Amino acid sequence: MNPRQKQRQKNNPPGLRRSLPGSVFPAWALAAFLCIASSFSLPAQGLFSKFSELTQPASETTELTPSLFPDYSVSFTLQHDYQPYGPLVYRQYEYTEGDLSRYTFFPPIFSVERNEDLDTVEMDFLYPLWGADRYGREYRVHIFQIFNWAGGANAEDQMTRRFTLFPFYMQQRSEIPEDNYWALLPFYGKVQHRMWKDEVDFVMMPLYVKTRKKDVTTWNYLFPFFHLRRGDFNLNGWQLWPLIGQEEKEVGMATDVWGDEFVSPGHTKEFYLWPIGLHQKTGIGTENPSEFYGVLPFYAQTRSPNRDHSVILWPLFNWADDREKKYREWGMPYPFFVFARGEGKTTDRVFPFFSFSHSPNQERDFILWPTWKKTVYQGDKVHSQRERLFYYLYSDVAEKYEAYDEKYRRTDLWPLFTARLDTEDNYKLSFLSPFEPFFPNNKSIQRNWTPLVSLWSLEENAKKEELKESLFWNLYRHEKTPEQKRWSGLFGLVERVKDEEYGNYWRFFYSQDKRRVQEARKREAKRKQEEASTPPVVTPVAEEDSQSNIKGR
Repeated sequence: MNPRQKQRQKNNPPGLRRSLPGSVFPAWALAAFLCIASSFSLPAQGLFSKFSELTQPASETTELTPSLFPDYSVSFTLQHDYQPYGPLVYRQYEYTEGDLSRYTFFPPIFSVERNEDLDTVEMDFLYPLWGADRYGREYRVHIFQIFNWAGGANAEDQMTRRFTLFPFYMQQRSEIPEDNYWALLPFYGKVQHRMWKDEVDFVMMPLYVKTRKKDVTTWNYLFPFFHLRRGDFNLNGWQLWPLIGQEEKEVGMATDVWGDEFVSPGHTKEFYLWPIGLHQKTGIGTENPSEFYGVLPFYAQTRSPNRDHSVILWPLFNWADDREKKYREWGMPYPFFVFARGEGKTTDRVFPFFSFSHSPNQERDFILWPTWKKTVYQGDKVHSQRERLFYYLYSDVAEKYEAYDEKYRRTDLWPLFTARLDTEDNYKLSFLSPFEPFFPNNKSIQRNWTPLVSLWSLEENAKKEELKESLFWNLYRHEKTPEQKRWSGLFGLVERVKDEEYGNYWRFFYSQDKRRVQEARKREAKRKQEEASTPPVVTPVAEEDSQSNIKGR
């Protein structure tokens, strides 16, 4: 190594030193070596050598390391944006308002999203084949939604773990013995907080099934033909379906979770040759008791202080008078021909040709269903509007949050594009989007499939004056921030940079960025200056220890 090379190595901080033998090769040989090495080592480098940084603290990943692949500049608060072969292997560090998020993607093989401050991890492998999510000590792992493992801790830090082989086997193990259960359908088992019940016990289902929801317990024999039911406030019921069934409950005073008392309404229900003869009284003991009886499909009616409803030859003639919401409605037959008038609702519907239904908080319109459909909701804090053409062919959603002065908008034109503007004014456009219109809020689809099929992607934040776009998986890429502008081609082999502080320069074959080099040097100089200005810490020696040393001498 000549003296000039020694001086260059000495001036560079440790994070910038390389061991590649570029000094002893001609320039053309070094360029050829980098191109060949990048072609053969991209998958391994992208998956393993860089993946190890995810497990390090944020302070340890700010130092630069040599790379054969494009390391793009800071954009949209990204501390690191690493994309060999465009979206096929890419990694990002994002720091926004105290939250550090790390992303490592190899779509559609796997993806990892981690938030250090919230202590969350989301992982997918060949989505939707395998997935894992963790939030603190709570976790969930699934294999095609058939095999499921889940668990977490309660307020007393007691762990509970679940395993499910849907729909045959369910198991739960907890540090609380009363919460342990297992079930092997349809033979025998007991489960808790599943199947929309608090408890379910069964033996040779459907021969015997016992369920409990709050205070109501039901014993089913040859489900659903015969059951007995008991509960609080003298609730008694039985049925021999579909022949006959009865149930009664008295009015009582109950207590909610906050300790406040409220009226638990009573009811009586009965049927004969279901669904022909039906009769029930509900809301007994309240201000709005209701009574329903019917002989279907010939006649049925509901009467209460707030609403009257009658049906003749269902569904041919339908009439309702809602005194609480202040409107009257006629359906002939319902729901194809519906007309409503009143302060609370106005409707004109001739299905499938047109429908215009307006109320103080909602609007629901369509023309030539499902050609065009519009839904508007106006609340005290949220205003939302959605227009659709043929359901998923075109969709435009706009939401406004009055309390936070924030807006959200999303537009889909299947399969051409998806455009989103979130509440933080981040705009994102993906050209060719065959999956997101059907799964608009599915983050796994956005991580694993959208980057793979998107020919052109654009991200922009007008307030921060930041922009990032990619064409043909980074064959061409453009970035813009208030401090810097970048244009790159051939997957980052050639890059042009315009920097307000460090001037204009070119980058070839994924060489180190000038801004990152200078900033690393500044950090290293600052660290040395702080070490030099910090006085050494002198540990005082106790007097007894010094005397013992003298005696020893």
